[in-house]
Amino acid sequence: MLKVLDSLEVELEQMRLPGSERLTIAASPTPGTYLLPAALCNYASQFPQNKFTLTISKSETVIESVLDGTTNLGILEGPLCVFQDRIKAEKLDILLLGTEEIVFIRSCHHNLNSSISNLAELCTLPLILPVPLSGIRTTLEFELNRYNYPLSKMNVLMELDNSNAIINAVCANKGIGLVPR
Repeated sequence: MLKVLDSLEVELEQMRLPGSERLTIAASPTPGTYLLPAALCNYASQFPQNKFTLTISKSETVIESVLDGTTNLGILEGPLCVFQDRIKAEKLDILLLGTEEIVFIRSCHHNLNSSISNLAELCTLPLILPVPLSGIRTTLEFELNRYNYPLSKMNVLMELDNSNAIINAVCANKGIGLVPR
């Protein structure tokens, strides 16, 4: 995570234009919620003349805002294979800032007593997943497809549109969640 933040600070410094005082950034939920606020605060303390506007949206909306010029910088998470053709067609530049790890979480009160050893066991559990087309959900579907295992075989209890909602549902002992570490 520190590498991601360091890379972001370097990118922000390189993007600074003479006389520019405001940078608009659009980010998908995980970086927009967990990485950027602290990184932007650190950067702003070093360069108080620069101001930021951060909008958190789904990846497709982030790409649109970069293309239509309403944002200076877009930061996405997850595999970009879903958007690969669009990114190439629009000739967008992509810089990998880092990688993230996603994990399954459970309440300490959940009756899961042992570790899960295979996908079939995982599929019996009530799962709380991110919504379709979110970076984490796209990653999950991509990995399941690598093993020829469709998401439809999983016991998806609910789909929520942000990690905080997933964590709250898990804390209420409603199922197993999938979130960034």
